[in-house]
Amino acid sequence: MVRFFPFFVKLSILLSFFAFQQAYATTTKNTWYGGFTLLSLKSDYIKGEDIERDHDRSFGKRSVGGNSYGQQVLDFDDATTGYRYFIGVYPNDSWEFELAFIDFGETHATFIAGDINGPFDRSYLEASATVKGIASHVQYRHPIEGYEGFHWLVRLGIMAWDGQVQERFYTDNDSIKVRSSVSNNRGYDEYFGVGVNYKIDDRWRTRLDADRYVVGSAEIDAISLTLDYRFDWSLF
Repeated sequence: MVRFFPFFVKLSILLSFFAFQQAYATTTKNTWYGGFTLLSLKSDYIKGEDIERDHDRSFGKRSVGGNSYGQQVLDFDDATTGYRYFIGVYPNDSWEFELAFIDFGETHATFIAGDINGPFDRSYLEASATVKGIASHVQYRHPIEGYEGFHWLVRLGIMAWDGQVQERFYTDNDSIKVRSSVSNNRGYDEYFGVGVNYKIDDRWRTRLDADRYVVGSAEIDAISLTLDYRFDWSLF
């Protein structure tokens, strides 16, 4: 469910930062750039208690016939890679504003139950999750003294995200039908991060970032490598 009031508070803060950077712009035209980011991330969007609960709901259905189980194993594959496409503008040497599409890749989890009182020996619930978002942030750049071309970066942003979890319940008894389900969620949440930027030449820059994205009750931590290119645009 979209939390409208917190969303508008976050959006107002973000727009205030952008208005501040425009007010203190020192150049006569904005400089536009675009780029690509490769992310290495870890996500807890799939939660252990949710997987166990969904397993038990299917396990206890009359068509399955499970009564109880003694052993259980919960295995997470919560590290993955993602990518980000973005376009940005900077009115001066200190402030930047970026708009991006982010794909956080796919994570997995498996719940396995054994020592079962029922018509099978093992039952399984496999889950996979994907999260994608449209994100915008304001970023502050500050030169690193003594290192020409290097800048510290600090950013604050907001993201509209869509998350999907696909689940598949099955047992080692082939006569019991496989049960599948899909759940979708969406919302608006903040993210923040820090990084180091290096100016390769007048066109190309690269940067290394660490960010935390809030996604509902979950968090996604990302280490990313970015390459961007400056355009000769004078739109405003």
